[in-house]
Order: sequence, then structure tokens, then C-alpha cells
Amino acid sequence: ARAVFENGEVWRLFTALFTHSDLGHLASNSPLFLIFGWFLHAYFGLMVFPLAAVVIGALSNLLTIYFYDPDSHLVGASGMLYGMVSLWLVLYVRFDTDFTVPKRTFRAIGVSLLMLFPTTFHATTSYLAHAWGFLLGILFGFVLMRFVKVTSPIPVPALEEREAASARRVSLLPPEGADASPEEPPPRVLH
Repeated sequence: ARAVFENGEVWRLFTALFTHSDLGHLASNSPLFLIFGWFLHAYFGLMVFPLAAVVIGALSNLLTIYFYDPDSHLVGASGMLYGMVSLWLVLYVRFDTDFTVPKRTFRAIGVSLLMLFPTTFHATTSYLAHAWGFLLGILFGFVLMRFVKVTSPIPVPALEEREAASARRVSLLPPEGADASPEEPPPRVLH
């Protein structure tokens, strides 16, 4: 904290996101980072991931160390990850059309409780960073929903090829405009 506030070493807010205390810490952050990083980037583009995600992470670090002892050290991407999840959930509630808004909201709350609520408590874990990240993700979600559009996670050429392939499939139906009952020979009558 002292390095940022007294020495002006602002880059530490960003570099701390990519520094972890040990391999277990890195391993616990990696699945959420990979899954939600892909979701955010594939559906909403570069503005949401990595740009907004990294800003959320740096801001959650800033707000967290503001409330900690000046000699504290904060490492890890947990604030950014909680922000990525809550950002995804806000954008999901806004853009998904398969369910009603109350049902989407209920699902988002359920997902966040299942994925983010801690099952164990450790003195060395910064739950404050988790909380700031989650709150910032919600805030960024409400701001960004006005500027982002949902894109397909499947590249457009792949979609076009898929549509062209389905158009080339043999149809059992007659082509449009063709007589639906072609002239057939009379049935054979057997005695």
C-alpha cells in the first residue's frame, strides 16, 4: 500500500493481478479466469475482456489496499475474477432472452452464491478484495451494457459455412414453386 500511495508506484495495482503467493493460489484462480475470460471476450469483445476486467482488478486492488495497513502486500487476481463473474452475470441478466428477467436474476444470484461464496476462511485471504471486485463488476456491468453488443462465440465464417452446408443438404420436400404432387403413374391394381 505504501508503494502505491506514497511512492506513486501505480503499476503495482496491475502487476499484483499476475503475481500469486504460491502454485495453489494460481491454480485456484486459473479456472475462473479461463472460463469467464473466454465468456466475456467471446460474447462481448475486447472492451469487456481483457480491458474492463483488468481495470476492475486494478481498482479493486486500489480500494482494498486503501483500507489495509500501509505495510500490507496484496497479490493475486481474486478481485478481478470476482469482478469478471459479476460483470458476466449483469450482462447475462441484461442480454439473455431465453428466460424472464426475474428468472434470470434468480439464476444469476444462485450462480454467484454457488461459485463465489467461500466455503473456508483463511486469515491470508483478502475477502475485501473479493467484495470490491464483485461490486465493481456489477457497476461496470451496468455502465458497459449501454455500449456492448452480444457477439457470437462462433466465428462468423464458421456460422456462414454451417448455414451453407445445411442449405446444400438434400431436402425431401419439393423446391419452392414446384408442384407438390408430380405426375405419377396410376397405381397397379392387383386381382
